[in-house]
Amino acid sequence: MADFATYWKFYPAEHCEPTGCWLSNREWWVAQMEQGDRLWLFIGGDSCGQVPHQAYIARLLIVESAEDNAECDQDGFKYIININRSVPIEPPILVDDILRQSHIDAMMHIGNARQTPIVMSGVMTNELLARLREQRPDILAACT
Repeated sequence: MADFATYWKFYPAEHCEPTGCWLSNREWWVAQMEQGDRLWLFIGGDSCGQVPHQAYIARLLIVESAEDNAECDQDGFKYIININRSVPIEPPILVDDILRQSHIDAMMHIGNARQTPIVMSGVMTNELLARLREQRPDILAACT
């Protein structure tokens, strides 16, 4: 099982909707995904009334499959990640110290600092799961 993270640009508009899929144009990223992988969606604090530039985890998606998007002409995305389970994290949890690279200005918006999807290291995943264990033990069961 692998863990990935990506910035959720449209969180305010979509956060109440069930997420049945995630769309992407990044072949290298989608090619790595397998059933059971976790996709962590993070947002900027400006989307949830917190510190505007910092990263917050807002939703966890459990991957069912990833494939070419046959209707890409319609929506513009070449690949579709089908979701088995979608777990909202409400309110979102501050994870800027986990996701922000040390060489990136701490005042840069996380959406600019992490513009591409992340293949999370074991250390990042363990830190994220520890944060959930501390702050949202009810959600942790859905993540493991």
